[in-house]
Amino acid sequence: TDILSIYHPSEEVLTYLKQKKIEFKNILEGIEMNISEPIEAIRILKYMEEIQRVSPFEMKHGTIDDVFLNIMEE
Repeated sequence: TDILSIYHPSEEVLTYLKQKKIEFKNILEGIEMNISEPIEAIRILKYMEEIQRVSPFEMKHGTIDDVFLNIMEE
């Protein structure tokens, strides 16, 4: 399943990822490698978006990298 065809990240998320020098495509590849269910990948991306919305400067869940590590470990 092509995750991008299901989930369309907002401009804010893409901009935030660019500021953090995180390639969205690489994240998607990582998700596809680590998670077999597309639904899980979408959940992660939506969670990312929620974190970004809270505040890019003062995120209550830590950095986006921390979030990914935490989710991948679950």
